Amino acid sequence: MNVRQARIAGIPLATDLAPLVEIAPQLVLVLGSVKPLTAPGLLEILEEVFPQAGLAGCTTAGEIGTGAVTDSEIVITALHFQPVEVAACGDGSGGHGGFPGGRPAPGPGAGRAGAGPRARAGPGRADQWQRPH
Repeated sequence: MNVRQARIAGIPLATDLAPLVEIAPQLVLVLGSVKPLTAPGLLEILEEVFPQAGLAGCTTAGEIGTGAVTDSEIVITALHFQPVEVAACGDGSGGHGGFPGGRPAPGPGAGRAGAGPRARAGPGRADQWQRPH
């Protein structure tokens, strides 16, 4: 897994996020105070800069990131998961939940981050993001 993080005051520019983009993240977590996290344009820039990543975010009572604690910024954490091949094996008896004959686990992309619908700021509370209906 590769992880990069940025602390930003205000709306980030694409250049602010370039080091995070370099790892081609599949998941981007955005945590911050209410004011910067709910600022108009934040979600749009994140969707533009990270078009293939799943986005998730929520407000906090303080942000911990890159060696400091703040209470007026957003912390953006980009995660890139390395490919892993998973196979389940059994003894052929079918007992104890084994897979007869060592049948392989589900195919590529199963459970992959970013595979579902994008998170969006919802019409409900301003301090949470929701998936579109």
